[in-house]
Amino acid sequence: MLWIVIAAGILLLLWPQNGALTVIMKGGLLVWSADEMARGVNPWRRCLGFAVAAYELSTFL
Repeated sequence: MLWIVIAAGILLLLWPQNGALTVIMKGGLLVWSADEMARGVNPWRRCLGFAVAAYELSTFL
């Protein structure tokens, strides 16, 4: 999932006004962060997932 986010981020640098790429990038980060919070291999990865989700939700609202 993170590769999709990286690809969308690179494409977003090329076409900054594309709303679909923004949705793909933000949605992919939320899915990745939820997966890390649920199945992270260590506490650091679970905290990283929580931090990314908190940041994405704060910029969404």
